[in-house]
Amino acid sequence: MNNTNAPVAKPDSLFKLTRYMIVTFAIALCYSMATKFATSPSVSTVSNTVINDTVAYHLGQEHAIDLIIISSDSTAVRSMLLDIRSRETSFRQKFGNDVADSYISGFEDMIDIRSDSLARILL
Repeated sequence: MNNTNAPVAKPDSLFKLTRYMIVTFAIALCYSMATKFATSPSVSTVSNTVINDTVAYHLGQEHAIDLIIISSDSTAVRSMLLDIRSRETSFRQKFGNDVADSYISGFEDMIDIRSDSLARILL
């Protein structure tokens, strides 16, 4: 019952296969981590999804909360306000005036609700 004609894996071929599998796994892991950390919230990320008025309104609210959190850092506030205006322009170009207006309405409403002093300055 002993089959002497059965192929036997050579140690060298097992080593090559193992090395190939490790390299393949390492490349896949690096790619996975790079794509995870490379993506950040931005206009281009948002623009690849379907945006309607409600989504834009809530996004505006979230950005208002982010602005309130950093409101003690004037440089960060200026940068974020530029980003918000840029996103509004992008929304107007890609999705229309209604979506952009909803985004700004959500932003303004949340600023007005959460931060009276910031609302007096911005609105």
